[in-house]
Amino acid sequence: MAAIRFIVKALMIAAAALAIAAAASFAVSNRTPVAVSLWPLPFEPSLPLGTTLLSALAVGIVLGTALMSLSRLRLWFRARRNERKAAVLERAAARRAPEDEVRPSRPGAALPPPSVRAALGDN
Repeated sequence: MAAIRFIVKALMIAAAALAIAAAASFAVSNRTPVAVSLWPLPFEPSLPLGTTLLSALAVGIVLGTALMSLSRLRLWFRARRNERKAAVLERAAARRAPEDEVRPSRPGAALPPPSVRAALGDN
């Protein structure tokens, strides 16, 4: 099990290193300045194309991760609430004595009437 964990970790590190190398190569290869207009701001900076695109990608990843984390946090809170409810119900069921079970007042009272049994095909 430890060997598999090591291999997975090594592959993740190799993939991250490859992604960083590709991003660095992209940024160095695309150094053409581009005017970036941020609408409400009065200035228009001139930034390298590679840096601009990689920055936009990074902002998208961060925002997407933050939104997914909020969703997972909501689900985590719901799961915790349901676990607490289940624990309360389990304790209540454990305290309940067997004589508290619902029993019919006369034999056969729990069965449906004969007309319903005939309609269902149970004779």
